[in-house]
Amino acid sequence: MDENTQSDENINAKTLGLFFFQSMKKYKSHIFQYIAETGKTNTYGEMLTRCVRIALNLRDKGFDKNDIISTCSPNSENSCLPTIAIQFLGAKSTYFDPNLSPLDTVHLLDLIRPKLMFVSQDALTFMENCLAKANIEVEIVVIGTSVKYEQFSKYLAQHNLEMNSHQNPI
Repeated sequence: MDENTQSDENINAKTLGLFFFQSMKKYKSHIFQYIAETGKTNTYGEMLTRCVRIALNLRDKGFDKNDIISTCSPNSENSCLPTIAIQFLGAKSTYFDPNLSPLDTVHLLDLIRPKLMFVSQDALTFMENCLAKANIEVEIVVIGTSVKYEQFSKYLAQHNLEMNSHQNPI
């Protein structure tokens, strides 16, 4: 085998989560996103810190590569973070568009059956109704404020293992 050919073992050792982690670390000082409404920017390093915190908190709650974790949120500053963090864990990630019809959403929920969902405050009523129609119980984390559900901000809090996790993937 020549040097340009990778063995199946090397290919299988790479994951999307590892690729995201290494790329975010490599380009940590580069701009990840620009929020047009506020003019605010976030670097890959800042986003990596948030994603590591989310992934560690998910792992602490017992989530792993065998779980399906979903997001339902319009595009916002934090809407991509759960998806990247889920990849760090190697779990399965799905996205529900809050503009999809309730009929289609109910059908997809019945097929996918996520264990946990990150749902924006704006999409919460829509998703609660769809989950009720699908007769599915899912742990919900609200991206925003909520008195009924756990808040996303808890997942962004500093974690005692995060410094270790910046050196090595989760």
